[in-house]
Amino acid sequence: MRDVSVTGVPDELRGQSIKAWIELMPGHPGGAELSEAIVAHVKENFSRFAYPRFIEYVSALPKSATGKVQRAQLRELPHVVASPRLEGQQS
Repeated sequence: MRDVSVTGVPDELRGQSIKAWIELMPGHPGGAELSEAIVAHVKENFSRFAYPRFIEYVSALPKSATGKVQRAQLRELPHVVASPRLEGQQS
């Protein structure tokens, strides 16, 4: 992984859920196997309930001139509630 940002997104069941936006290194594809490994890592090392319910792989995270991830821009992107954990491949 090159960079990661985590935000809250609308969820019909919970009201809001955790979503991880992941920018991968060139040549490394995202997918269900990687998503499951990320969820397992978070459950094991952080919290069994605070894992990302949604994971989306992006080609680049939006950043400010100082290099900070602009999470507000991520929250404005369309979010598909019906596809938990994995919302698409490299985009």
